[in-house]
Amino acid sequence: MNMKTTSSAPKIFNMFSGIIIIVLSILLFIYSAAAVVFVLLILAIIMIFLGITHLMNIRSEVQKSKGGGYLKFKRSNLIFNYLIVALEFLMGIILTIGLIYDPIGTAVISIRLVGFVIFLIGLSILYKGFKNYDYSKEFRSILMLIGVITIIFGLLIVFIPAIGFNIVTIVVALPLLFIGIIRTLKGILS
Repeated sequence: MNMKTTSSAPKIFNMFSGIIIIVLSILLFIYSAAAVVFVLLILAIIMIFLGITHLMNIRSEVQKSKGGGYLKFKRSNLIFNYLIVALEFLMGIILTIGLIYDPIGTAVISIRLVGFVIFLIGLSILYKGFKNYDYSKEFRSILMLIGVITIIFGLLIVFIPAIGFNIVTIVVALPLLFIGIIRTLKGILS
């Protein structure tokens, strides 16, 4: 396998999926008062894209660590990252199936589930900002800041779902927009 092809595929996919996540997050802002089904469909697509890009990033970082990169993947870190990928995929699948069988019940349950997944993603981003010495100090600082903001929004979604679906939609869209920006920057800067 050609080494350039292997290393450029995650880079291109990060840029591509980052842009898609940014566009879908902006659509969440614009259509925050839209039907629950439309908003949940966008969330399902975003979660599936997050799972795909996260899985590709894990594979890329594991390959880097085998090649002598700074980031050494410990077994616990690898398991935590695979758990987040599984939750991202699971969230996308649950939302999709829920939309087919019970859209209203899905809306009630999904708010807290999305908050929990976003909280875990924020922890992962914060951890990468602290531990990944392959990135510049500036990019690591951005990762840590966005990780903290994402954690806060995740906790808001989990503990205060009664603030209303429109506000929750904005609180969901903002950290997802940050995540899309990170994916795009990672594709451009790596």
